[in-house]
Amino acid sequence: MSAVRRDLLSLTLDDLAAISNRGTVKRALKELEAGALTWQMSEGEDGLSFVWSDGTRCEFPAGRTLHEARCSSTLTGISRHVVRSVLAYQRAHTTGAPAASASAVARPGGPAEVTAPEPAPGPPEAWDPGGIADAALVACFGKPAVGKARRRFDRGVVVELTRGAKPTARFLDEPVTVRFMVPGDIRYISSDAKPTELATWACVAVWAFRELPQDKLADLLSLANHATPTPASAGELEKTIDELLLDGFAHLPATWEARVRRVERRLRDDGLIWPADVVLDLLQADHRYRERDARFDPTEAVLALGELLCRLRAGATPALGGDPVQQSRPPRLPQLLVCGSPKDVAVQISGGRLLGVGLGAHVARGAVTLNAYLQDVDSGSVMTLARRFEDPAPAAEAEAPSFARLAQTSISRGCGLGTLSLSQLLIQSGKRSPSGLLSLPRQAGATSLHPQAFQWEQLKPPLLAESLAQLRARLQALPPSYLLPRRPAENLHVVAVARVDEAHFDAARQRLTARLRDASGDSVRLVHPYYARGHDGFAALTRVLEHHAQRVRFACGHVRLAAGELELRPVSLVVDDGKRRVGVQPFIGGDSLDGPAPELTVGHPSGAVEHSAGLDELEQFPRTLHETLGELVLVGVRQLPDTAGARLVDAAASLGFVRLLEPMRALASELTARAETLRWDPTTALRLTRDLFVLARVATEQAR
Repeated sequence: MSAVRRDLLSLTLDDLAAISNRGTVKRALKELEAGALTWQMSEGEDGLSFVWSDGTRCEFPAGRTLHEARCSSTLTGISRHVVRSVLAYQRAHTTGAPAASASAVARPGGPAEVTAPEPAPGPPEAWDPGGIADAALVACFGKPAVGKARRRFDRGVVVELTRGAKPTARFLDEPVTVRFMVPGDIRYISSDAKPTELATWACVAVWAFRELPQDKLADLLSLANHATPTPASAGELEKTIDELLLDGFAHLPATWEARVRRVERRLRDDGLIWPADVVLDLLQADHRYRERDARFDPTEAVLALGELLCRLRAGATPALGGDPVQQSRPPRLPQLLVCGSPKDVAVQISGGRLLGVGLGAHVARGAVTLNAYLQDVDSGSVMTLARRFEDPAPAAEAEAPSFARLAQTSISRGCGLGTLSLSQLLIQSGKRSPSGLLSLPRQAGATSLHPQAFQWEQLKPPLLAESLAQLRARLQALPPSYLLPRRPAENLHVVAVARVDEAHFDAARQRLTARLRDASGDSVRLVHPYYARGHDGFAALTRVLEHHAQRVRFACGHVRLAAGELELRPVSLVVDDGKRRVGVQPFIGGDSLDGPAPELTVGHPSGAVEHSAGLDELEQFPRTLHETLGELVLVGVRQLPDTAGARLVDAAASLGFVRLLEPMRALASELTARAETLRWDPTTALRLTRDLFVLARVATEQAR
């Protein structure tokens, strides 16, 4: 008897769709599940063969891949008969395999969507593509192609590697992702690289995995062998930052805005895309201050300045002095990750199918932004459809509309943002910005919307995490958010949920918490704050966690590491109600599920429960720090009162903030000396102020 075809057993529905196409897989599933066809399977030394009752014969020669399968039909490429033979083979050899009980669901007026059963218990086994020998690369691609790949590898690459059942190499210096489908077999890979470059990037991915330490599931590797020179525009930006810190928004000259806009353009020309985006935030703050706009928030300017300084220092800009965040970031952090590159440009989308995975809300002073997140089912890229809504003016005496009401605002042909965020969106064209923001076409008929079946097993990584252990390893390898690309969906992930424990409403902090566990028992802490404008969604999430906790299948949200623990801020949950899967969005609600309305004590956190005064002081300190630095941004170092530095020193000393205390004391001393010096030199004060803004941004990251 011939050996079991492990390659055919390893292929998932998504793998088969990548090898052939999604339509072929859907049709093969339909025919198999209809039960009208029968087959005879034969296994021998020469290979595997299937004879179907419709007269079709499919053969899989021994030692050959699925691409070399033979079909008696006249169809070109990998036919549906070959695909259904693979599915039948999996059904015959495995119990609980995804293909064994898979089905296809056709939605009225829309495309059919491939569906699969509940995932088999237990985490999939991870493997390492670095174990693929060079001889296998030469046998698959040829010696000239491998030599070309070696030259590309020797020039240096920046790559994010993830080991798992389907290991992935995501290159950051080129828009290329390589995914390995079958353990140890280089012949089964999927990639968005050009066909002529596929061999190059497959080989480079294998060699990159060899550099990944064996004890890590994921890491970010910079294998470049040369240093990136500091662009001249970074020095120009330093001067404009110092000018703002010296004079503040209140005393900036009228020419400052024009000069900063020129610097912003030069930053983009030099490939410093993300610092240029932060500069635009500062320009917007300056405009709002000059216009006496109620939306002006000094705290946002403080965070923007801190992020800008962190990015420039992490990008090895020597003009900005020391690096207080050196210990908080990994070594050899690539500049293209922190600062971007000239390849981070707007991209025209020629068409595709986008799957909505949830909706989030960002509340700022005087406005709220709703973000609908969607993944391209072919490329795996995640895009954001964002809409900003200004709050009613105080004079209008109008109540601010709820998030659910705002989500009903028409986005495309009568479709609201809330509906779109959990649907399938078919587009004929569009545009994606460097930050991943999606612009839809305006012409009629260019977009269409259809329901989805919430089969999120088919989502692509890194959005879909194979396991929480893998996700934790990935986040540990990445720098903090203020050094990552400025994309709203940068830390967005979908995790499969096997069990929900410890659901609890924290009345003191006015938030809902729960512990989500995956198939291996690893956990992530769900945290969702209460907003009066998001009451409907909060109540829906509470109802799910109280009455349907064991029916939760997936959770999507922004994930971060907080004190070594995974924390997820949800934008959606997928719940199986026994008949179908439904989506619930914590900010606006979702499909109605049975269960009584939750009783919540909201709106008065101060009297809800008692908590320690020490915790109050600890939580109050970042606000005090931001208020003082906000005052500095307004009036500048030259006009900042001497008492401001003393207030910060006292607050930091009482709480034990050692690293913050040193620059605070030195700055307070400089401010005191300013009044006693005829010709005061602000150089030292500026350096200390920059250090303080950097440390404040780092502290804010830890407190969030």
